Amino acid sequence: MKYIVYLFIVISAALGYYGIHIGFLIFTAFLSTLFVAPSRRDNLQKAPLNPDYNRFSDGFFLFCGQLLITFTVYILGWFLANLRSSSGMLENTAIALLFILLLGVVVGLIGKRLDR
Repeated sequence: MKYIVYLFIVISAALGYYGIHIGFLIFTAFLSTLFVAPSRRDNLQKAPLNPDYNRFSDGFFLFCGQLLITFTVYILGWFLANLRSSSGMLENTAIALLFILLLGVVVGLIGKRLDR
């Protein structure tokens, strides 16, 4: 059951590859959040909570994280589908992949800095 989230990642990549409307990502991110939230809740119950802890904002943060993951995989699927088009998509794909990688590193470093 804990690996079902990866199914939603594969579904997001397929949505991007086949060019299905990006609005379906909200649905996949929401379903992914529903499967991740119980384990997150169990982990938070074991840890002491801050007095200003808000479950709604934590859930919204979790949903935004899942939406970011599904969007990134969607874009990668879309780039892979359009890799060999006549518009020079190979160069654009390489630039976009580097941009996504850089964005992921920056977000990871910011998150690491905030966890201290």
